[in-house]
Amino acid sequence: MERLNLCFRITITSLVFFLVPLLCSAQGNNIYVSSFGAKGDGKTDDTRAINAAVLSAAKNSAKLYFEKNKTYLVDTVSLVGTKATPFQKLEIIGNNANIKCINRGSNNVFKFFFVNGLSISNLNISGNKAQKKDGNGLAVYYSKDLRIVNCKIQDCKFSGILIAWVKSANVSKNLIFNNGDGTLPSDGVSVHSLYQGNISSNVIYNNNPLDTQDGDGIQIGSIKYGITGYYDVKSIQKIEINNNICYLHGRRGIKIQRSNVVAENNFLSDNAIGVSIVNGLDLINNIQVKSNVIQKSYKGITLDGGGKQNISDVNISDNYLLGSIMTDRILLQDASGIKIARNTFDRHRIKVFDAKKKMVNYSNILVSKNVQDVDSSQSRLVDLNGSVSILATKLPSVGLNKIENDAVLRNIIAKTTNYKAPINGDVFCVFNNAIVNRAKVVVSYKGTSTPYILDKNKILVIYSFENKLFSFRY
Repeated sequence: MERLNLCFRITITSLVFFLVPLLCSAQGNNIYVSSFGAKGDGKTDDTRAINAAVLSAAKNSAKLYFEKNKTYLVDTVSLVGTKATPFQKLEIIGNNANIKCINRGSNNVFKFFFVNGLSISNLNISGNKAQKKDGNGLAVYYSKDLRIVNCKIQDCKFSGILIAWVKSANVSKNLIFNNGDGTLPSDGVSVHSLYQGNISSNVIYNNNPLDTQDGDGIQIGSIKYGITGYYDVKSIQKIEINNNICYLHGRRGIKIQRSNVVAENNFLSDNAIGVSIVNGLDLINNIQVKSNVIQKSYKGITLDGGGKQNISDVNISDNYLLGSIMTDRILLQDASGIKIARNTFDRHRIKVFDAKKKMVNYSNILVSKNVQDVDSSQSRLVDLNGSVSILATKLPSVGLNKIENDAVLRNIIAKTTNYKAPINGDVFCVFNNAIVNRAKVVVSYKGTSTPYILDKNKILVIYSFENKLFSFRY
């Protein structure tokens, strides 16, 4: 009996020693890039070490940690699964570490193929476009359940974030700027074939910003066929684009090229077009453009069905269209089933002249051609007769219609900020409080001082319109 009890105790003890490592592993591995030799000293090439750490974390469905505030030099960080054997669950926690690209070719700084459950947070990525190297900043292909939050991505040759053939994605609270070198169409967030997702509360600016460059703040591309089988392209779900700040892009603040999209509560400034709905591969329908502030663009909201009336069922309501250089604030072409209601225009605020100094008379809402079934409760509806179109050759040159003084652009992080706005000219400031909770911003304008209290990680936009100061907070 004693021998039996002894054997039982030995068996139980052995079982415990066998199970403990498995239980610890199951309860969540933590992997650190430093354990694989990454220095983070801003001098050492950490490419090999970080790639090894990423691969190990992906194989173990683990959390991967960078060291706080360190700077890692990398060529390309890459993780490639397959459709048959994708990686499952990888969480990368940046801890505000800096990834500085030393790309020797034209690859993306980070690229992931077939990685499901990928989460990336609090990572700062700087590209290498000054040396005409690297591609996109962070690119994810053929994956499910993507999350990119609280990252900063800048100075990449092409787009800041590229998402392609992904089933679901959450892209929020990122700062994305100064991407694109003009050689190819490049955006802050470039989306191709996304089944469903949310793009919210990002600050996106200065990506391919020149009027000769093709750059969008957020680009929602067409659904492409026959790639992964992750979803039925004919039953795509909603993409929500809300509470983003997008400014200074050569083309559009937001471009929509597929069905089932809501663009709501965004602040769009200094883009060629505020929101553009463009002909895609299929009929585009079920689009809502609501409660956006769109200012200082050549055109506010445009619909272009590409000559085939390929856009239908669009709701444009409760938007503020302010200070557009071209005063046809909403332009409709090759579309049907359009509802327009309760939009506010600053009609004739800016007088536009042609080359002979003759004032050009534009309309708030312009129907160009091939448009049917427009339902409008717009009290200031103008020129809805389908007989007027504006050719590019007739547009006034930039030099003849400048808005008085350039906009004031600021990105300020401070505990207490005092800002005195110019008496004359336009005001456009972005205050980004990323450090101190309950920071105080005092804005003085035309002799009046207005205090604003900002919680940590909140954003305040200050802009003027018709000599009045307005705020827009996130």
